[in-house]
Amino acid sequence: MCYVRERDKPVGVEPISASSWQFTVDDHDETRVIALSGEFDAASAGQLRQMLAVYGQATPHTVVDLRDVTFLDCSIVTVLLQTRASTACNGRCMSVRHPTGSARRVLAMTGVLPLLTESPVVYGTQQPHDHPPVSGRRRCAARSMGMRVWAR
Repeated sequence: MCYVRERDKPVGVEPISASSWQFTVDDHDETRVIALSGEFDAASAGQLRQMLAVYGQATPHTVVDLRDVTFLDCSIVTVLLQTRASTACNGRCMSVRHPTGSARRVLAMTGVLPLLTESPVVYGTQQPHDHPPVSGRRRCAARSMGMRVWAR
């Protein structure tokens, strides 16, 4: 079962039933942290894509925390890359933090670890993933699309 604070649940969204994974959503100023836990494979890719599309659109910066992910396959890497590209197209940022174990190995072997764990740049200064970004103009690298996106 997936756990989300009720006040964060968008109207008209069906609850996502997942037996092998869970997520929580927490907001910090202009950053939404989506913490994932459990096992993610091709069977859960569609549900994860739907969940990231729904909960990742409300704030300028979305951080996907993989600290408690025990398994991740290449289909999930595709979902993360597509989500990052679509958020960049809409003037928002998406990054991944704390990949550990097999999740880190898969991201490193596919060569996307540096891209997905890259912090947004605020006024030319790197901001650590553990702290919400400051308000104001921010820049995200959308390398997968070969362009830079500016959002206010």
